[in-house]
Amino acid sequence: MELEVPSITRSVGRDRILALRQQTQFLWDAYFSSVAKIVLTTLEILQDRVESHVTRNHLLWNFLPGGLFTLPQFSTDPAQFPFYYAILGRSPSQQFTAVIHTVTPLQSQISPVVKLIIAVAKSKFCAQIVVLWNCDKPLPPQNKWPSTSVPLTIIEGQTKEMNTPKLSI
Repeated sequence: MELEVPSITRSVGRDRILALRQQTQFLWDAYFSSVAKIVLTTLEILQDRVESHVTRNHLLWNFLPGGLFTLPQFSTDPAQFPFYYAILGRSPSQQFTAVIHTVTPLQSQISPVVKLIIAVAKSKFCAQIVVLWNCDKPLPPQNKWPSTSVPLTIIEGQTKEMNTPKLSI
C-alpha cells in the first residue's frame, strides 16, 4: 500500500508532467499570483454562481487567456472566442472585420483615415469596415466617406477623449 503512490507517479510520462506543470503555471499566473487576482477571481466565480444563466464554460477558465479576460455578458460559448478555435478543432473565418478608431476629422479624400479605409476595403479577406468616430468635430455626412466594395458602418463614440485605450489614427 505504501509503495503505490510512488509507482503511480513514476508511471506518468514526461509529456504529461510538462503539460500539468504548464497548466499549473497558467492557473497560478491567471488567478493566484497576487491578492488582487485572488479577490477578482473569487468575485467572478461568485458572480458565475449567482447568475447561473451566464456561467462561463470550463474552457474559458482553464485555457488562455482565462476566465477573467472573457466577458460572460458577451458570450459563454467558447466557439465565440477565436483563441479557443484550436482547442475546439475549429478554423477561423477567412474574412475579418476591420475596426478603425478615429480621433482626427476627415479633412479631404486624402486624409489618413480615408486612405486606410480604401486600402483595407481592397483586401479580399475584408468582410466589412466599422469606423468608431471619436472626434471633437461632428460626424461628416455620408457623401464625405469613400465608397467601398464592402459595407462601411460609422459609429459615433460616446466620449471625445484622446486617451481612450484603443488604437488611434
